[in-house]
Amino acid sequence: MVDSSLIVTVIVLFALNYLYNFYVDASKDVNEAYLNQQSIIDATKKPGESAIYKSNKLEHPTGLRVGLDIRYDHYKLRNGNFCDLWELLVNGNKREKHEITVNGRSMGVFELNGRVGKFAEYLQHNKVRKVGISGGLFMKNLDVFIVLMACLITQTTVCFYKDEPVFDDIDIHIIKKEQESSFSPEKVLLVESGEQNSVSSVVSGAEEIASFTNEYSSQKDRGIALEFATRAGPKLLKKTIFTQANLVSSIASTIKHLPLSEVLNSNDKFLCVLSKPSTEEILANLVKILACFVTNTHINITDDSSWHNIQQYKPTVVSIHERELSKELPVGSLTSGLGMLMAFKFKQSLKLLSRGKFFTANKTSLRLMYIHKSITDNPSLNSFQLNEYRSLLGARIISEFGYPNLAGPVILSDFYDYRVFEPKRNLLSYGCIYQSLEIKLVGEKNNEGTIYIRGYNIGKVTTYSNDGTPTNSHSLKNEGFMPLENVKGVWGNDGCLYVYRC
Repeated sequence: MVDSSLIVTVIVLFALNYLYNFYVDASKDVNEAYLNQQSIIDATKKPGESAIYKSNKLEHPTGLRVGLDIRYDHYKLRNGNFCDLWELLVNGNKREKHEITVNGRSMGVFELNGRVGKFAEYLQHNKVRKVGISGGLFMKNLDVFIVLMACLITQTTVCFYKDEPVFDDIDIHIIKKEQESSFSPEKVLLVESGEQNSVSSVVSGAEEIASFTNEYSSQKDRGIALEFATRAGPKLLKKTIFTQANLVSSIASTIKHLPLSEVLNSNDKFLCVLSKPSTEEILANLVKILACFVTNTHINITDDSSWHNIQQYKPTVVSIHERELSKELPVGSLTSGLGMLMAFKFKQSLKLLSRGKFFTANKTSLRLMYIHKSITDNPSLNSFQLNEYRSLLGARIISEFGYPNLAGPVILSDFYDYRVFEPKRNLLSYGCIYQSLEIKLVGEKNNEGTIYIRGYNIGKVTTYSNDGTPTNSHSLKNEGFMPLENVKGVWGNDGCLYVYRC
């Protein structure tokens, strides 16, 4: 005869297990349907193509995220421009004093405003149309920050190049002292130097200014903001240009991707970790920095990606390349030496995360990490490892996947997406669609095809021969859609795009 106490024990265990599972399912961060419907899908499609997919976070399913929707003239809305962004930063500082820190050197916003204004006067007085900066100098010091911001608000094009300029249409080069011999003396300004031909000399005597005059005109919305010039081969040069509209659209999409309860705010400390000075890297970081102008978030920038250095800033939000995170902070370094209690919490948190409930083994100041990489690169981290980071760092993670001529990513992960997938061969990236873009697959077979994108954050690419003659302008055909090279896409049942190597 079966012992009645054993039956009671079994019943209690079943009841506890049922209640536990009921609690987990009932307390998930979002409903399961939310993660299974991450796109708005057009009702019609052309033969040999998939339907067009858009982000499910758009207020108007027929459009895309264009701008910041700034109200003016009582009832009208406009997208916004760089002068608006700078005005938001300065006005936000009136409510709460901020400093911007670049590689350990800090300066108050009002002092920066004075210096940016003085450098802007220099650009206008000398009729400078284009400023050249080596990509390796991007945001490496406050001088470069001042130059870049002055260029943006005066609609002066900034041209980034790798080691040396590949076009001769640049009026002023921003360089280090050791590069001086490679340039004409009258066309250079030195950074981190007190010499006469330096950024410091141009802005010397600038005072703190607690306001920024910004009278709107449609002319302020125009102009080429950024240009990236590279060698595409022994006899070919490539130029990629981005307008203000490209960047403003991406800034708005970045801000709106976060849930309302989790948006960046004045209590956040944002840390931008610089690494490889590629086009994608520069754009990913610049978009985040400018988004912080809108949200009045504290800004820190560093090129030291060591975890020890990152911790010194006590950030609440970090933007870092996936490669740098996996190299500087491998999961093993976080799990080694965990005590019995912490190890138990860690295992439990992984189970809960995989079931859609955010639970962590550790609590730090960090609440959000942006991890970016190219959509065509092999991943350094899989979905299970990302959950390990979520648990051990106490932060949510958004993975972004970029492309060379896009300001911002093509696809990215949802704030609430902690799902774990079995590793798949040749899978490079996966995620929901960026709000500035819409995507379709062409040559579709078995729900698979070439990825075509259309939207507001796509830069224009033109190739030139060595003598500067245009050889090919990568114009957008197929109703404005642009193909992504060397990869193919598959639509998931969840509305996400899964990207594989061709």
